[in-house]
Amino acid sequence: MKLDNPHQYIDKTIALTNPSDNSHYLLNLAQPVYADEETRTLINMIQLLAEENQYLRKENKRLAKSHR
Repeated sequence: MKLDNPHQYIDKTIALTNPSDNSHYLLNLAQPVYADEETRTLINMIQLLAEENQYLRKENKRLAKSHR
């Protein structure tokens, strides 16, 4: 599916899943102006973890290709 006019924050949204009850959540990582310090810290931590996860996935694919 191609979005011709995507939402302005679509690139800053991640999906979270809870395997214990099979729940799915969308989390917007855009920091609202009214966010308190704790909320901003949590959003920053999630952003860093998402970036690290993306890097590790790429590294995993690269290593899997080299060990074939």
